[in-house]
Amino acid sequence: MRVVIVGGGIAAAALARELRGRAQVVVLEQHPHALGEATAQSSGMIRRLGEDPVERTLALRSAASLATMSLPDGVWRQTGGIVALRDDPTAANDAVAHLRSRGIPVDDPGSVGILEGSPAMVRHRVALDGVVDAVALGRAWFAVAEAEVRCGVRAVALQTSGGVVTGVDTDHGPITADRVVLAGGAWCAALATARGLARPLRALRRTVFRVWGPPTAGSPWVWFDDRGLWARPEGDTWLLSACEEVLTTPAPGARTTGLPTADDEARLRAKVRELLPRLDGFRVERAWTGLRTFNPDRRPVLGPDPAVPGLHWFGGLGGYGITCAPAAAEYTAAGLFGEGVEWLAPRGVVADRPAFRRWPIRPTGEVSRSVLVET
Repeated sequence: MRVVIVGGGIAAAALARELRGRAQVVVLEQHPHALGEATAQSSGMIRRLGEDPVERTLALRSAASLATMSLPDGVWRQTGGIVALRDDPTAANDAVAHLRSRGIPVDDPGSVGILEGSPAMVRHRVALDGVVDAVALGRAWFAVAEAEVRCGVRAVALQTSGGVVTGVDTDHGPITADRVVLAGGAWCAALATARGLARPLRALRRTVFRVWGPPTAGSPWVWFDDRGLWARPEGDTWLLSACEEVLTTPAPGARTTGLPTADDEARLRAKVRELLPRLDGFRVERAWTGLRTFNPDRRPVLGPDPAVPGLHWFGGLGGYGITCAPAAAEYTAAGLFGEGVEWLAPRGVVADRPAFRRWPIRPTGEVSRSVLVET
């Protein structure tokens, strides 16, 4: 079987690794380098205590898979992770119960340096969580994948014959395939739309700042779910994000990254001052914006598209591509061979499931200030 994967990020790397020895794989990346877009902008946090049960199912299975992999030194570090809540102390109760039922310890970390002086009402720690170097992880997966990776090649249309996908047309000519997997984030929805498929994957812009602050040694990452703020140790610096969501439609072939505005920095500083006063007064080393791709229900789109034989999806992972990629790749690979898995129901991730006409996004990162946008 010949499989073409459209997109050269962490999703493609995970799937190519999963398919080694089972299929001839060609990866198409429209930019000059694989793993250079959304993957390079990733926070790289491994987080099992997610908001959604589908996300948690994928995260739990992915974490178990990562634990068995032979990876280069420094790719993965077990730092622990803390989900904190300022306004709604019950918001993570279901997630905590889910993890504990699976034997994953979740506790109150008590006094933690980075949370000194914080008004957090609840602090849930998963000591087994940690951080990864997303680009290094992707490279490690590609290195063992036995895939042909073609960079600087943009897919412009799906090839079909008799209603069946037979390959892709690219700006370098046609490529035939037995299966095509759309794993290119925000750009893949346009390929589907051109074939009359309503698959409302949308991109949301978010900013990240690398800053100098207090020492990072031994610190876990911290994520305020209800207020939208995370802090992640990175060497001698911290990565910070105010978790804002700005609806964006990238142009064909455009880059995903950009520069934050003065308002973006001001929002971050205000949140840090209130929620993580230990980091107040940080000095910015560099900052960037990136895109995360969502389906309106915030669940991924995985597996065969029921409307078009030969077309498969690996998308909509939002900000959890690193956390969920291994399990999502396992699920997607099974679908390529007409197989199923017992640990995830297709109806939760299938491409043609009913979609919201309007869905809530969080322009400031705060759940309480969500606004509805058209899909």
